[in-house]
Amino acid sequence: MRITVELPAGPEGAGQARRVLDELRVETPSETLSALELLVSEIVSNSPRHNDERATDWMLLEVQTSPKTIRTEITDLGVGTCRAPTPEEDLESAWDVVLLAELSSRWGILEGSMDGVWFEIDRWTRSSLGHLA
Repeated sequence: MRITVELPAGPEGAGQARRVLDELRVETPSETLSALELLVSEIVSNSPRHNDERATDWMLLEVQTSPKTIRTEITDLGVGTCRAPTPEEDLESAWDVVLLAELSSRWGILEGSMDGVWFEIDRWTRSSLGHLA
């Protein structure tokens, strides 16, 4: 399955992203889907901050599933000039990296871009397989 959607950056976009990810509910273990929803929500909510002169601030969410993994790319499509984050915002965005390291199987910055991130989550973990693992 492939999902591609543009979302507003921030909390509103995070909620929309979670609703879009519901399409994966039937074919994805709940533990895996919960991790995916949390990561997408955090990254969309804490997207790079732009100043008040921005025209739009949008994110592109792309999700590609395979039998073994779910690959997600989130790219900032914001228009406007970026401002340096406040110390509080900088501290909040550090949690994105902690969550990516903890909940994803692999992750990184999109090659050639400082405005995007990718991550993969293995669909079937030992705990989601239960007694079969």
